Amino acid sequence: MGVSGCTRQSTVGEDEYAVLILTDEQAAAMDRSHVLASARRHGVIHALTDERRYYEENMPGIQMARGDIDELITIMTAGEPLRERNQP
Repeated sequence: MGVSGCTRQSTVGEDEYAVLILTDEQAAAMDRSHVLASARRHGVIHALTDERRYYEENMPGIQMARGDIDELITIMTAGEPLRERNQP
């Protein structure tokens, strides 16, 4: 007999998430449509996105990191949301 369980369904793969590490100038000039939240840490802006490839293609040379759980929690709780959750 098989074990039933829940599977997490998501329209975004885990590899699409990234933390963008931005200067003030980069943050001011960027398209924020795919940024979930941001927070200033260590003198730069850390922005959480669910569209890593979009920023790789449209902002060549931008610094990106996977981000550990502590950083993600800090951005999501202490940072400012840059778009509403229900917007595309």
